Amino acid sequence: MSEISTAFNRKNIGAFVLMEILSVSPIFMILGNILPPIGLKIHHYAFGIAFLAAVYHLAFKSNKKWLFYVLLFYLVIQFFYPVSSIKTLIDFFFGPFILVAISTITLNKELPPWMLKKYRNRLIGAALIPLIITVLQFVGVVPITFLAADFINSVRIMGVETPRPNGFLYHGSEIAVIIYFLGIMAIFLPTKKALRYIFILLIVAATSLFKAIFATTFLLLIIYIVFLDKTIFYHFKLMSRRRLFSYLSLVLLISLVVFYMKMAIVYKYTGYLFEPTMLTGRGSIWNIYFEGIQNFTFWNYLFGSGMGSEFSIFAKYATPENFYPLSQFPNKNLTMHTHNSLLSIFINSGLAGLMFVGFLFYVIRKELSQKFSTVNLSKFYFVSFLLPFLLIGVTIPIVNKAIYWVMLGFVIVHWSLSEYGLRDAEENA
Repeated sequence: MSEISTAFNRKNIGAFVLMEILSVSPIFMILGNILPPIGLKIHHYAFGIAFLAAVYHLAFKSNKKWLFYVLLFYLVIQFFYPVSSIKTLIDFFFGPFILVAISTITLNKELPPWMLKKYRNRLIGAALIPLIITVLQFVGVVPITFLAADFINSVRIMGVETPRPNGFLYHGSEIAVIIYFLGIMAIFLPTKKALRYIFILLIVAATSLFKAIFATTFLLLIIYIVFLDKTIFYHFKLMSRRRLFSYLSLVLLISLVVFYMKMAIVYKYTGYLFEPTMLTGRGSIWNIYFEGIQNFTFWNYLFGSGMGSEFSIFAKYATPENFYPLSQFPNKNLTMHTHNSLLSIFINSGLAGLMFVGFLFYVIRKELSQKFSTVNLSKFYFVSFLLPFLLIGVTIPIVNKAIYWVMLGFVIVHWSLSEYGLRDAEENA
């Protein structure tokens, strides 16, 4: 109790509440899905309290006032939109407030390292629970549905509709986020341990029956071996990393040119940018949203069409001709979200929202650069902040997933502990 009372003060109560809730957030998410809601789901209450704790904690930081100004601005303009949702507004700002709060608590050592280590270990333990359930669902020991968790996401395997394991989370995208960021945490371990844990995560990703999750984890493994680890690539090195990077950049450039040419051909003959069947139907969803964007006003381009307006845009512009499922189920509500992180931000908050998220990441990077080495920071920043948008965010609006911001925040905690060293933690343990 003396250790806790030493760290505890009036300004830190928000930090304690925030870290206590977020460190077990995967458990709250499981309970929220399997137990019937009482007004709201359990994890919505938990994340709501965490958001208030983050707001309270940052209210004492004069250099964080810009977050509140942006929130206030978007709150005011929502009243002038025909379609808007205060809940979506809160969901939108949940992530930035959570990330900035965790980063501030960690980098300013507002909680001692031994306590941060405790929260970090607790989160890892809690995050492993849905992964274990996923594997057990895959082998048939645990059912896909349980109590109120009755949502089934299926995949066609050899002509048979097969339910995907979900770890009792709502959707496999949340499993994807957890697997990816646990992989990021693993890369800070010695080479053999890092490879062992990433291979285990690769197996779990395979049991989820999500190709995107498996591909993302596999690519993370390749990036670790080629660019992050200092032993494996040099042992079997066939070329320099600079030359390899040049080749990969050339392949990426050629791929982008081919993709652009393909888009041009599709647009010429259909008037749409993407093939409808692209990425299991996401092409048709994006076409519908881009058709809606063509009718945006200048204000909409700047500040979006209103928080929570995605579904109304889709419902307005989706037809049986541009969205095949409507031709099969014309009387069914088949509205879809954007299935893309950047598109989701743009629809809800416009170019200003994209700039806000970019500025947020810039501020975090600047604060990290003042604490840690530039060389390590560049690698950490790329795999933690930028790569998820390129790998997961292309088909999943991860910015709308609370677990994305929680895991990203705790990656900062994990990395800072490895940079600080745990000497203080061992002395205080």
